[in-house]
Amino acid sequence: TRIARAGNYLYATAVLPEDSGYEKALFIYDISQPKAPALKSRLSLVRKTETPAEVARPQIAIDGQYVYIMLTNERAFVVVDVKNPSQPSIAGMLEERENFVFEDVSIETDGRMAIAQGHAYILTGDDYYYQKGPDNQFQLMHIVDVRNPSQPVYRKLYADFTDTPYLLEGDNWPADLIASGNLLYLGSYGPVTVYDLSDPVNPRYLTDSGSQGFSSPIDYLGYHTGWSLGRLINDRLYTPTIQGLNIIKIAP
Repeated sequence: TRIARAGNYLYATAVLPEDSGYEKALFIYDISQPKAPALKSRLSLVRKTETPAEVARPQIAIDGQYVYIMLTNERAFVVVDVKNPSQPSIAGMLEERENFVFEDVSIETDGRMAIAQGHAYILTGDDYYYQKGPDNQFQLMHIVDVRNPSQPVYRKLYADFTDTPYLLEGDNWPADLIASGNLLYLGSYGPVTVYDLSDPVNPRYLTDSGSQGFSSPIDYLGYHTGWSLGRLINDRLYTPTIQGLNIIKIAP
């Protein structure tokens, strides 16, 4: 998402065109009066003097007093401290280095992410970007350790699909994700897949929307989950489709 809400504040990212380039910024709004939102502050994240063919609007996720931002074009992961919404500040940053790259993050997903268990899970892209790794497995997402927000640490490019049915078959590439507790829900154009994050660096496949853990069969979801996984509220996942709204009950 490019918008996140926490309490009475709304956090939004934007790409602002300039004469010879662009700026990417974080805007914080006070929405205590919903009919009259007020701009609380603005934080410049990056400014470039050249404009690429496609400029991705930064994806964000919020957890506690920190906002996590993926700058796709710039291949950088930024942590912003918003404890004081009037004076946000960059707490930490992770940029491409020799030992890891964000080159697999595509414009199509813009680095959609979720925060759970002190880690950020960042999608790599669509099927064009899923190259098989050394073990003949497909890559899925970057995992960044954010337990120390001032010093985020790149952990790995997750690439284990040994026990994951359906995913990456045909057009079923990962498109969105939601985290809740120690579970990660991954949406695609086919199934919704659930991973156990008890070991945050090694997600483990649990079930999918074609298994008994869900009340909706896989053929009901079809290819209509699309780019947005929707919202997880209590034990139900509300997923938009081109046919309407799917409500998937997740069995305990």
